[in-house]
Amino acid sequence: MNYGSCLSEDGTETFWRKKKGLTDTYTEDGGLTISVPGPILKVDKHALQTSSVIADALLGQGEALDCYNQKAQDAEAMKSYIENMAALQQIETVQMVSDPEHRAAIYKKIFGDCCDVPQVGCDCAGK
Repeated sequence: MNYGSCLSEDGTETFWRKKKGLTDTYTEDGGLTISVPGPILKVDKHALQTSSVIADALLGQGEALDCYNQKAQDAEAMKSYIENMAALQQIETVQMVSDPEHRAAIYKKIFGDCCDVPQVGCDCAGK
């Protein structure tokens, strides 16, 4: 029986094994150094294809949202802006009244939940 070159004629075997604690290091031209336990047998380089939107956003170069979500975010910001402007107009309207009793009545109508008839911008329907 032929065992190849591992078995000599006198019955002794020759084999190779990894030395305990052996590490191997791979260094790339760009300065990347990788150390691994055991010998490095092969090096493969692969580029992971990522969406340019995500890669650009992670690198701080681009937008993380697609067009639809950008528009939705802009619409939400505009809604908040309009609500803030409406509140400022209501406050300015109250501040323009000089008579304290009349000012209190107007304030109560604009911001209060006192009225039998719901007022514009009032959450008091049914009270």
